[in-house]
Amino acid sequence: EARTGDVLTFECITSDSNPPVDVWWVVDGRAIQGNYTRTLGSEAGGWYTRTNITVTIGPRDTVKNIQCQAINQAVKLTKVAQHTIGVLYPFEAPRIIGSSSSPSLVGGQQERIRCSAQGGYPLASLKWFRRDLELLSEYSQGDNHASAVLTLTPNMTDNGAVLRCLASSKATEPKEETIRLSVKYAPTSVRIKISPQSLKEGTEATLECESSESNPPSTVVWVHKSIPLTGQVTTAHGSYGGKVTRNVLKFRVKTEDDGSVFTCKSQNDIGEAIDAVTMSIAYAPHFPDVSRPVELVEGSSLLV
Repeated sequence: EARTGDVLTFECITSDSNPPVDVWWVVDGRAIQGNYTRTLGSEAGGWYTRTNITVTIGPRDTVKNIQCQAINQAVKLTKVAQHTIGVLYPFEAPRIIGSSSSPSLVGGQQERIRCSAQGGYPLASLKWFRRDLELLSEYSQGDNHASAVLTLTPNMTDNGAVLRCLASSKATEPKEETIRLSVKYAPTSVRIKISPQSLKEGTEATLECESSESNPPSTVVWVHKSIPLTGQVTTAHGSYGGKVTRNVLKFRVKTEDDGSVFTCKSQNDIGEAIDAVTMSIAYAPHFPDVSRPVELVEGSSLLV
């Protein structure tokens, strides 16, 4: 192996022959005479030839093929020794393909992200990293390129994560390309809180529904007897770049609310989460007002 600009010297020594052979160098298909050639007598009889050549690796060379050809005209015989030099040259900068520079992934759905590097000798070695942790990927080589395919099933903890594709070879310094993931994910649950815990007729009740983190933010609504109710909606930042949505509903407690069901629904375009609470109301007994005297007939019955 060699690099552009390297100057290499090769020597060729023939075995004994009689008469002496003619020796030629052939470099990339072109016949070239050696720099220094000597034909010497052998102790065993006959002759042998020593010759050398100097080759400079040019900027466009990728492979250098060197041949030493020994031709014995008397017996019409040619012997050839060959050596091939791989010329080290750098690969192109790696590229992450098959998606945009900031792909939007969906939580729970398997995705494949490919990193590719063109050219170079040798072809680039490609590895995926998250921070300093190497990720398992599928590496392959083509005619003039190398690639590493990363298969992952993202979740909300991957939202905003930066992945690195590191390309390396002995021909050049390592090069890398990065990608920041954007993951969409549904709310996984809702949490309902009732205040005060003991509800009484005529007092104010507060129902609070908080959705788990989601991206994009969820719409959170209260539903009672199939009717959506208006509450105060707020959002807060989640731990992984998503949003936590809260809906607070306040209302005056009535006797007929006892045993009724209030449902909280959190939803975005990826999925939904639902929970419900059954109201338990404390109230005093109610007696009907009698507006006029009740007339009874002697011997009849009356249910009070």
